[in-house]
Amino acid sequence: MTLPALPFRCRCGSASGHLLGRRAALALAVGGAGALAQPAAARAQALPRTPESALHRLLRGNGRYATGNIESLDRDTAILRRGTLGQQKVFAAVLACTDLAEPVDLIFDQTIGSVRTAKTPGNVVTKDAVARLEYAATGLGATALLVLGHSGCATIAAAIKAHPPLDTPGPYAALARAVFEGRGDPVFTAQLNALAQASILTQRSRPIAGLVAAGRLAVVAAYFDARTRRVITSS
Repeated sequence: MTLPALPFRCRCGSASGHLLGRRAALALAVGGAGALAQPAAARAQALPRTPESALHRLLRGNGRYATGNIESLDRDTAILRRGTLGQQKVFAAVLACTDLAEPVDLIFDQTIGSVRTAKTPGNVVTKDAVARLEYAATGLGATALLVLGHSGCATIAAAIKAHPPLDTPGPYAALARAVFEGRGDPVFTAQLNALAQASILTQRSRPIAGLVAAGRLAVVAAYFDARTRRVITSS
């Protein structure tokens, strides 16, 4: 059986090993060298102002995590010692799966409090998840929302085994479709599901859709490979 091309891929020739959208890649080409030249403390203080810069910061942080050059732990310790956790500014939010073992902040090497996380089985968009992500975007100023699938997902594995019908009702309808189109491949299925959930998120939330239309927010499907510790995004 031949599977279609994966909707996600890793561009291994890039500095961080990630595939960015054209707009994000342009932002990286224009401003990436200067950002990398800054010391860690300066990068930590500069809050991303655009969806492209927020996504760039997340993926650069994941590059550090994947290579073992983590910077956030020392900053976290300093924040906790100073008691300034409440002063941390949010710049991104992530919808992840409940059985993702790694902390999302650590996967992206970001300080505690800077990335808000909602978790559901199979990173499925539920009413509660929509409410949490809406608040992150409209109330806290997040400019990037990631729907993060992951390798070894127990929900995906269970869904493939159960093979739910295409007319499955409720929030798991898109997951059932991903199982059908994934043809038994857990990686392909997880990526298809992340893509579908990212689309559903913008469809079900008028505030999020409005921010996306205004260019003030990016909603991106992503996939975390626990073996390589890399996050890749949809093309």
